[in-house]
Amino acid sequence: MKINKGDKFLCIEDVIMTLTKEVAYSRGNVYISEQDGCITNNEGDEYHSWRRVEDVQSYFKPLKDVDRMYTEATDRLRELHRNFTGDKIGDPDKADYFDNKDSNHGYFSFSAQWGLEEFYKEVGYDYVSEEVFIKLNGLEEKTYEEDPYSWVNNGIREAESRKGVRDFKSITDSIADLLEYKNTKYGNAVLEPLQIFSGKCKAGTRLDDKLGRIKNSGELRKNDVADLIGYLILTCKENNWTDFSEFKD
Repeated sequence: MKINKGDKFLCIEDVIMTLTKEVAYSRGNVYISEQDGCITNNEGDEYHSWRRVEDVQSYFKPLKDVDRMYTEATDRLRELHRNFTGDKIGDPDKADYFDNKDSNHGYFSFSAQWGLEEFYKEVGYDYVSEEVFIKLNGLEEKTYEEDPYSWVNNGIREAESRKGVRDFKSITDSIADLLEYKNTKYGNAVLEPLQIFSGKCKAGTRLDDKLGRIKNSGELRKNDVADLIGYLILTCKENNWTDFSEFKD
């Protein structure tokens, strides 16, 4: 992995200096290269050099490659979730983690989850700090100058350069239409959750959301069944249910 000036990276593992035992880079934080071959560390040293490619790959991931992510629940995130008017699932008061996307779909959903850390690791979510989670998912409105690597701000900036105007109404109308569509599909899962599996297992909220979608769908889809099977297998693993021979007649 080549490091060029201006590149940004997510730290995926604490970097602890051998001699001083100080944490030079903290897991979940974003760092920038201000010099070729270097990544500025926690002390602000912009000449901290990374020569071995394998070392860089062990501790960093290019920010442009970060997609699905999770973070530990905080009071700040719980409040943001309560006030968020976009696509969201789960109960923020019960959450110990928040993530930004379903493992089987690419669209953003501000999700309050419980006990899913092992699941996140198994399916490839990246851990990020609270501040990075908020910034990368555009959960607080800031100017481009204040937040240059926010996906939301970057998207607005690109749209303005193409169109030359801010067509906010078309955006909000489209979002409202999408919310109505998803609310119908998932059976108003946010305000009226099924509460079948939720709270009983780590994948409970995911299972309830999927059951709500199936209940409100006109047909049974292959990927819905596959999702259910996957979540149920993870639940079996969580409870160490590996032998079912006792149920044979």
